[in-house]
Amino acid sequence: MNVVTKSGSNDFHGTGSYFGKNDAFNARQFNQAAVTPFKQHQFGVTGGGPILRNRTFFFGAYQGFRFRSPALAYYNVPSQAMLNGDFSGPEKQGGDIFDPLTTRLDPATGLFRRDPFPGNRIPAARLDRRMLDYLSGTRLPLPSVTDRPQFNAVDTRGRILDQDEWQLKMDHNFSSNDMVWFRYNALDQSNSGSGGRHNLISENQQ
Repeated sequence: MNVVTKSGSNDFHGTGSYFGKNDAFNARQFNQAAVTPFKQHQFGVTGGGPILRNRTFFFGAYQGFRFRSPALAYYNVPSQAMLNGDFSGPEKQGGDIFDPLTTRLDPATGLFRRDPFPGNRIPAARLDRRMLDYLSGTRLPLPSVTDRPQFNAVDTRGRILDQDEWQLKMDHNFSSNDMVWFRYNALDQSNSGSGGRHNLISENQQ
C-alpha cells in the first residue's frame, strides 16, 4: 500500500469536513419500546501554505471522532430461587438438574446415567459453600423483563469512543533537484465500555 501525504504550496488553502449520525434521525426497531440512543460525530480540518515562498511549505490536518451508544448486551442472571438451588420455576433453561452422586453405568447401554434432583431442586446441604460465599460478595444484577424473552438481563450502559488524529508535514526545496521533508503523525484514542456484563464485580476486588 502506498500513501502520499499532501504538501503545502505558495498559496494558503484549507478545508473543513463534518459527518454526523444521531438517534433523532433513526427509527425505532420493531422489538424495542424506544429508539436506541446513538451519537456519532466525525469532523476535521486541513490547512497548508508557504513559510518561505518557493522554498519551504507546511501542511497540517486534524480529524476527531466521537461515538456514544449503549452496549445493549443481552445475557441471563440467576434468580434468587436459583441461587437457593431451586430450578423448578418457569425461568429455568437447559432442562433437568441431575445429581452427580447418582452416576452409574447402565449395563444395557454401556452409558453412564444420573438421576435428576427431585422437583429440580438441589438440597441446601449440597450447595457449594465456596460458591455461595463468592456470590454473597458479588453484585449480581436482578433478573428483569427484556424485549428478548430468552434473556432476563440487558446491559444498557454506554460505550464511549473518542479519537483524535493529527498530521504535520514540512517541505523544503534546496534546488530544483534536491529537497527534504518531515512528517509527524499522532493518534490519541480512548475507548471505554462495560464489556457487556454490568455489576459482575467481586466486592473483594474493588
